[in-house]
Amino acid sequence: MQSAQEKMVEVTTASSKTRGQSLTWSIIAVASVIMALLAIFTLSNWAEATPLHHSIQHVLLFIAGVGFGGSLVSGIRKEKVSNDAR
Repeated sequence: MQSAQEKMVEVTTASSKTRGQSLTWSIIAVASVIMALLAIFTLSNWAEATPLHHSIQHVLLFIAGVGFGGSLVSGIRKEKVSNDAR
């Protein structure tokens, strides 16, 4: 059996790892929202010039969506792991 102090060390180590991952995914979420806003508003006239530009705009929106979705999934998993550790 583990002592209370050993359990506390494990929980503290796990929380510091998830805090770093949380910061990383938070940055990805913010960058994804910024990328989506740029692709929608600043590239709209440029994207209507040619079909290639329009496709590039769609790729940027897709990448932004994947990044934001991944950050949400990571946040949910982190929350579940931290609740299970308690």
